[in-house]
Amino acid sequence: MKKAKLITYAVLFTMLVFTACTGEEKTGTDKGETKGSSAVEETTTTKAEVTIDQNHVKDENGFERNAKGYIISYEGKGGDIEIPSSIVNVDITGIGANVFSGNQTITSVKIPKSVTLIDGSAFKGCSSLRKVEFSEGLLEISNSAFYDCPLLTDVKLPESCSFVGMDAFYGSGKGTFTGSKAAYGDRCFAASSYESIILPSGSDVSSIEIFREAQAKKIVLPQDLNALGESAFSKCSNISEIILPDSVRSIGEYCFAGIRILPKLRLPEGIEELPKNMTSGTALDVLIIPESVKKICQGAVYDAAIVIIKNPVVEIEQGGISGGYVYIKNANEFVFPEMEDDESSIIADKICLDKIYSPSDIQGNFYSSVTAGSYVLLPCDATIEESDALDKWLLSIGYEEIAWMASTPEEFIPESTMDFDMDGENITGYHGDSDIISIPQYVKFDDGGFWFNALTVTVKDKAFAGSDVKTVYVPGNITIGHEVFSGCEELEDIWFSNALISNSENYYYEEDSFSGIPEDVTIHLPESVDMKEAEETLRFIGIPDNARIEYYTEK
Repeated sequence: MKKAKLITYAVLFTMLVFTACTGEEKTGTDKGETKGSSAVEETTTTKAEVTIDQNHVKDENGFERNAKGYIISYEGKGGDIEIPSSIVNVDITGIGANVFSGNQTITSVKIPKSVTLIDGSAFKGCSSLRKVEFSEGLLEISNSAFYDCPLLTDVKLPESCSFVGMDAFYGSGKGTFTGSKAAYGDRCFAASSYESIILPSGSDVSSIEIFREAQAKKIVLPQDLNALGESAFSKCSNISEIILPDSVRSIGEYCFAGIRILPKLRLPEGIEELPKNMTSGTALDVLIIPESVKKICQGAVYDAAIVIIKNPVVEIEQGGISGGYVYIKNANEFVFPEMEDDESSIIADKICLDKIYSPSDIQGNFYSSVTAGSYVLLPCDATIEESDALDKWLLSIGYEEIAWMASTPEEFIPESTMDFDMDGENITGYHGDSDIISIPQYVKFDDGGFWFNALTVTVKDKAFAGSDVKTVYVPGNITIGHEVFSGCEELEDIWFSNALISNSENYYYEEDSFSGIPEDVTIHLPESVDMKEAEETLRFIGIPDNARIEYYTEK
């Protein structure tokens, strides 16, 4: 029996030695095998393929895969690399977590169509990585996959990609990022340096802080976007225009905070609430608050040159609006709320009360709700007598006599005050592309890198001379210099408020303020003006004798 056992052992030993010499080995199934694959696979080791153990194989270029087909390590030379589509008969379906993290040598990566997943932090901190070529078939880019890849340029995701995780491109990028119809995670593009980010319809970018501190000058949002998350655009210091799609219905707190200056912000109809601190630390130019907005929360409008409130039944919380010129449409329907601790809901240098001609038209607690610095403005066709009556009422509730009728109607409020050339508080020219010039009561201007609201004081001599302007609105209470519109051959219409008469002689106008304009210009005056006195004033300030005069009413 012993001899028989010894013979058996000898045979087994010989078989094992033969197997080792020929490179044949037995491998069991693992989680990476596809359904229906053989439980035993024979492989042949060559210089290009090194077997580490049953489930891990490394190729000659330094890529190591596991049994699932994930690249799990890389020890190659770097430079321009191409992820293999398979290693030893196993398709490469994923790039594992942290595989290339911190690699300083790879400069470009080509990813095969077999790869469906790029796992967390896969390329995090690849400081030399300039290009990644994705293939159709990729489904997911996980958290922090390309975190802090500052040289990564002109990224274009394949249409197949449907999920991009948190911090995926945080602190990365140059050129243009073109996305796919994916759901993008929190801070996905935060602190990135792409010049532009373009996201197609079907994308979900409602995560928090998604663009926070991004350096992009242009961000194109999905046209079917429904919501923006908290701090979505916070501290995006290079962006000058944010146009929200008409589909947007909700905005997160601090959404546009800390941008310093945002010349254009468009809010669509359909939004019902402006959230707390929506623009905290951000200076706006002209902001139109849609009629659909029912509530304006504390700190929602931090600072704007001009604010237009279109819904007169809106609820405004303490400190909800702060602006230079605040216009309330149909203000006779607005109920000024009772505020606590002497904190106003509206802070404005000039507040314009549309449709209010008498103190009896004002509802609620005006004194508690409003802090007005310079003027409480009645409609542009209000009379001096109506202005005096409001002054008397303002004195009775603790205000000074600051009522006036030099307001700007909604249709003439400029889309941008930053299109005007400024010398401090004085307008010296216009560089916009509109053929309508409405002299702004307030402007946003830059003073040594700091942006301020400025009460317009003067339009300097020949400020708009020779321009292609067709329509002009002059509100009043602004000094008009010499020959301001001379040589404006296309000028057809000039509109004045009732302040024309009180603002005339030798104070707000010069004798040649309107000299040099077309003879057939049409002048528009309020019906309530003293017509004889108004026409005398027009001649005094240089309006041509042949000008046509028409009268309008706002009531």
